[in-house]
Amino acid sequence: MAERLPLLIDCDTGIDDSLALLYACASPATTVRMGRERRDVAARIASKAEAAELWPRLDRVNPTYADYRKMTARPISIVILEPPR
Repeated sequence: MAERLPLLIDCDTGIDDSLALLYACASPATTVRMGRERRDVAARIASKAEAAELWPRLDRVNPTYADYRKMTARPISIVILEPPR
């Protein structure tokens, strides 16, 4: 995954399906603001292969993600926000 895309991590503790994940699945076309820049994006859940590639990098940025994944039985989804097609 060469391009740097914004990501959402589905880690609403104690809730099986977080609202962010439900919203992303129900209405994938949205707008995000990064600093002063607004971007139109399409949300999608990362595949297992993409998640396996992303987790080591995300864990370096925020080591608590690895701890959280160890404490829960459910998979933690990564939502990729990419340019709309």
